[in-house]
Amino acid sequence: MIAGTTKYEEIVGPVIEEHEKTISMMEAELKLNRTALTHTSDLYNEKDTETVPQGTEVQSCELTEKEASTMSYIRVLEENVKCYGENSIFSSGSMTELKRELFKFQGHQMSCFSLYCGTGGSSDML
Repeated sequence: MIAGTTKYEEIVGPVIEEHEKTISMMEAELKLNRTALTHTSDLYNEKDTETVPQGTEVQSCELTEKEASTMSYIRVLEENVKCYGENSIFSSGSMTELKRELFKFQGHQMSCFSLYCGTGGSSDML
């Protein structure tokens, strides 16, 4: 019986060794794939948690406030021009100065709009 077992081991032994090598290679490949997956997942999570820098948010808020303030000032200047134009008691030099200041702010507002929105536009002159 020992002779039969030896013969069996000679026949089956190389097949078992080949299967063990294949299993080892598959386990190594699986480990490599798990490592790659973990790395990719970490990169994704890192990108997902990135936020806009605080400085950008502050600048955006400041620009919005400045735009609102400028628009409010333009409206006040336009009302003053209408009011002074209707009363016509105001000197022509003061009216010219007021119109010049209004035009300056309207032009600045339009150039800012053009820069941020990518459009060209002209401001209306009085």
